[in-house]
Amino acid sequence: MLADVQRSLFQQALEFRTANTVLASSKADVLAHFAADKRGFVAVPWDGSAAFEAEVKERTGATLRCVPFDTARFADLERPGHRVALFARSY
Repeated sequence: MLADVQRSLFQQALEFRTANTVLASSKADVLAHFAADKRGFVAVPWDGSAAFEAEVKERTGATLRCVPFDTARFADLERPGHRVALFARSY
């Protein structure tokens, strides 16, 4: 029974994460997403620039949440010299 509960909770969390993650192709897209007062995670190609991260934080309040190891679901965002990063606001 415990395994079933765990599977159910995991599935719910996975569905929530998927429904609340959007893809952005540029910093402008990230800024527009949060400027529209939308919530959730925004995945974007990121070159590791502290200036990119600082501008997003300053203008939107969103911060870098993680740089995922497994980027298969973000394959459309991958570019040479960039990693995929997830930004979000704290609520």
